[in-house]
Amino acid sequence: MAQTRVMLWCIPRSRSTAFELSMASVPSFKVFHAEYAHAQLFGEDREKGTYANLETVPNSTLNDVKAKFEAAYPDKEAVIAKDFVLCATFKGNYDSLPNGYQHTFLIREPNESYISMYKFMTALKEKGLLDTDPTEETLYYCSFKQVNDLYNYLVVEKGQHPVIINSNDLAENPRALLQKYCKITGIPFYESMLNWQPGNTGHWPEAFAVPYFGFIYKNALESSCFLPPQPKADKDTVEIPIALQEAIERDTVIYQEMVKNKI
Repeated sequence: MAQTRVMLWCIPRSRSTAFELSMASVPSFKVFHAEYAHAQLFGEDREKGTYANLETVPNSTLNDVKAKFEAAYPDKEAVIAKDFVLCATFKGNYDSLPNGYQHTFLIREPNESYISMYKFMTALKEKGLLDTDPTEETLYYCSFKQVNDLYNYLVVEKGQHPVIINSNDLAENPRALLQKYCKITGIPFYESMLNWQPGNTGHWPEAFAVPYFGFIYKNALESSCFLPPQPKADKDTVEIPIALQEAIERDTVIYQEMVKNKI
């Protein structure tokens, strides 16, 4: 039986780490956590101005990640990699995308992802864990443009029909959504995907095993299942900068087009 290989491209604050931990609950799966993000932060060819203060990790270029994804894992039923489009394409091209993968996307309403990210970045700033502006960080990481550009590239240039998951659909009905996702991609479905052991980070790059990233992923790492979405009323009271409001309006147009193709 042919081995299934799947990329999950995600929007920040879209329950993507919970999705990853769901897949990592299956011992026969090879799961990768944010290897492109690791390359952007710690790799030799990273953007020096932004991350120059971080210690460089050898063998962590975008090409190294591509080679790792394309390597043979004969003892595994499936190979699944979760990452962010902007981290894989910060050189301005798609040269580092791995061959032999189905591409899938996990998206969330911009009004939710931007606000969640802004609140989170503000909290990092208050704890002294962020040197830059929370608004700028949110604008950079939450933009839908790179995600939509990659989706269109895969459809037009590669002839793929990428699966799109809406984050709230996943949270509201994880069994049905995961079973459908697995059926389409060819990933075997296991019950452990619905209830996993908290803190399963054995597959993470070592550089992510520090308190800073522990704080970033705290909620996901303490989780053992998908939780229902919070009521919208709890989110609508947050005041956000005008720049984020404009970005939300702009990206909502993209989101509404992409979500038409969700499973």
